[in-house]
Amino acid sequence: MLSLNIIGAGKVGRVLGRQFVQHRVFQLAHIVTRSVLTAQQAIAFIGGGVAVSDATKLVAADVTMLTVPDDQIASTCAQLAALGLFKPGSIVFHCSGAKASTELHAASATAALVASVHPVRSFADPAQVAANFAGTICSVEGDAAALAVLISALQAIQANVVQ
Repeated sequence: MLSLNIIGAGKVGRVLGRQFVQHRVFQLAHIVTRSVLTAQQAIAFIGGGVAVSDATKLVAADVTMLTVPDDQIASTCAQLAALGLFKPGSIVFHCSGAKASTELHAASATAALVASVHPVRSFADPAQVAANFAGTICSVEGDAAALAVLISALQAIQANVVQ
């Protein structure tokens, strides 16, 4: 089972994290949010993972999911790349509905595989969304090898994947 780090576990990150853990898609490794308290709250919601106080304490994972605000995707990715957290063949994806996988150019420069996953629904009530996630449309784009893993993962959590 591939390991997963979640960077920015807000509503979308929590819902997807819970789905991936409950369906045994990824082994949740670390969660980084703006504070250890919110990371611990995310862990309680998701049902797994280890809270990390900041990115400098992260250990590289097979898959990294960025669910940070859109205007922080590129800079967060660059920070993680500078810390050596992406390896050739590792997968890095974000969940912005407005940005493409090109926002992850710092990860691409390390030979990591990049993609974006755009769940098409409101995440206002994460518990309700998590309980009724099946059938959620998820539009994807990015590197073919990353998409092969992510499409399989999304299908395992019963998403309706659109390329």
